[in-house]
Amino acid sequence: MNQIKGGLYTLFLSYKRDFYIFTAINTMFLFLSLIMGMLFPDITIMTIGIVMVLIFTFIISMKLLDRSLAILLRYGLNRSRYIAVTGGFMLLWSLANAAVLFIINALLLFFTKQFDVTSVTVPRLTMLYDNSLSLVVNYVMDASAIFMLAMAGMLTSVIFYRFGSIGGYSFFGVILALLFIGVPLKWYGPLVDGLLSWNAALFVVAMLAIAVAVLAIVWLLTRRVSTVSANV
Repeated sequence: MNQIKGGLYTLFLSYKRDFYIFTAINTMFLFLSLIMGMLFPDITIMTIGIVMVLIFTFIISMKLLDRSLAILLRYGLNRSRYIAVTGGFMLLWSLANAAVLFIINALLLFFTKQFDVTSVTVPRLTMLYDNSLSLVVNYVMDASAIFMLAMAGMLTSVIFYRFGSIGGYSFFGVILALLFIGVPLKWYGPLVDGLLSWNAALFVVAMLAIAVAVLAIVWLLTRRVSTVSANV
């Protein structure tokens, strides 16, 4: 247990600067959108806080193995505990980022209502299902979506780490090929319709189920991984 706590603390020290800098920049841009909406009421502005968090989380989690595997294994963690630590850290990361978004969205909605700023839209995941759902529900949806994408980033990180640039870029190539194939085969329509037919609870369950399944794959791929990246 002490090893897991120590591993989490090590990751916190390693990533706290990234978290603080990104949060400051993202918050600044979100409130800049509000100011722009107040100064130019004829311009429609949509904030993209959750999109920025998702992109940043994916980038951060893609670098996770390179930045932490050798160090944490040197501290005495085995590979299974390493996955437990990194998975737990990314869960805490998701909850923390969702909490920041919760506060920012609450403030933005308050100010847009207080100053009657109709040109600024604060999109939230709850809008997919019911616009009347509370920010608390949106917090849970945000956290689950961020965590799912963090696990996707970890999977990408493991593939690059184990199989090098050729394996990593081949993985991206397969994903892109599937996306392009989906256009003529019209996969996206039923996929979007299915997503919109869910409710908030089903969305959260699906995101968490995908995240857990991906984490299991990450664990399988790291059981015998070397402490030296294949990209070196």
